[in-house]
Amino acid sequence: MIVWGGAGHRAWFADGAAYDPRNDRWRRIADAPLAPRERQVAVWTGNEMLVWGGDAAGGVDPVGDGAAYNPVNNVWRKLARSPLSPRFGNTAIWTGAQMIVFGGFTDCGFVGCPSAEVAAYEPRRDRWRLLDTWQSRWNHTAIWTGRAMIVWGGAGSFEHEASGAAYRPGKNRWRQLPQGPLQGRVNHSAVWTGKEMIVLGGASNLELRVEGAAYDPFRRRWRVLPPSPVGFPSAHTAVWTGKQMLVWGSRTRGAAYSPQTNSWQRLPKPPLQGRIEHSVVWTGRELVVWGGEAPDDCCYKRDGAVYVP
Repeated sequence: MIVWGGAGHRAWFADGAAYDPRNDRWRRIADAPLAPRERQVAVWTGNEMLVWGGDAAGGVDPVGDGAAYNPVNNVWRKLARSPLSPRFGNTAIWTGAQMIVFGGFTDCGFVGCPSAEVAAYEPRRDRWRLLDTWQSRWNHTAIWTGRAMIVWGGAGSFEHEASGAAYRPGKNRWRQLPQGPLQGRVNHSAVWTGKEMIVLGGASNLELRVEGAAYDPFRRRWRVLPPSPVGFPSAHTAVWTGKQMLVWGSRTRGAAYSPQTNSWQRLPKPPLQGRIEHSVVWTGRELVVWGGEAPDDCCYKRDGAVYVP
């Protein structure tokens, strides 16, 4: 698991470290050619971690550069200049050949504004290209199905959105999703199961949401998830294990959802204090949780834990 950048206690960071769960060891990684920041996006290509964008000063200084880190050689390289304006609150997905960056919050005046810009970055050619645009969004979610990027929710120009769309890179075309059963929201989670996109939790107009729904892009249908045993408001995290969606964060102890049985089960109590804005990865065998901010004492954390389903 590679951790880089972030913010804590009115400071922004540009350092990073890699954690090896097999040997339970950390190592510092090489210094990045990037300025300190938070809210950057990162994707794994199979060879490199691509980092782009972010915010360098608590929501008032979006940045628009990026770099790639190779953990085998422990070296960074700068990415080619992007055609996108500096931003944070955007998403990025990896298609197997390119990173697609969509939306975000940009500096367009005194208060800033959400963006509808889309661009793809190809690591092999170190080249960007602009793609067909959709609607302005930030703090939305985006998943990759193997054929399309599906975007849902987030904040638009004036309100929290309950709509979404699918983008096919091969056709450079967007297709609107059918209306779903969920209210518009931000800071929710979304995972791809191989058959469905599951959307859960979030916040809508200052009201926390705990309900979830699953969207089948092949049948173009939504279905409502059963109520979870614990609430999942905004700032939780979710991963897909291949069989279950594991959800953890905020003040909850976590739960697992199985689409096959359409049921939830509680996770065991973790050895960590509840937190938000933490990092999680699925290793193929374990859920690794690290960092974040404890909502009860407003302190940033540097501890972590591993959960084996």
